[in-house]
Amino acid sequence: MAASLLHEALVELFQRNPRLAPLVAEAGGLALPAYDEVHLRPGELTELVPIGYRADAVVLLTERGKARHALLVEVQLSDDGDKRFSWPLYQAALRARHRCPATLCVLALEPALARWCAEPIDT
Repeated sequence: MAASLLHEALVELFQRNPRLAPLVAEAGGLALPAYDEVHLRPGELTELVPIGYRADAVVLLTERGKARHALLVEVQLSDDGDKRFSWPLYQAALRARHRCPATLCVLALEPALARWCAEPIDT
């Protein structure tokens, strides 16, 4: 389906004036960190060199053959800061693949690690 003229005009507003994006975000209630520059970057998000991401386990709940919910199970035995960036990618990819809600479930045996894993991830 082709993009509408209205869609293209609105996209062009942001492409020609990227400073508009944080203004609109803040007007919508998003608190942004301090910044002194705004840069427009390419919108293409395809990875040219494939990067392999692998969840520990994916469990799909279905009803009458239709995906109802996906559970992304990750076992975490130590603090790994990179997971705070890869987990949302796993979850978004799973949600898009199965066209249903996806929930990240992390199993951590140590209480301190479990608290770290339970911290919200700002995406």
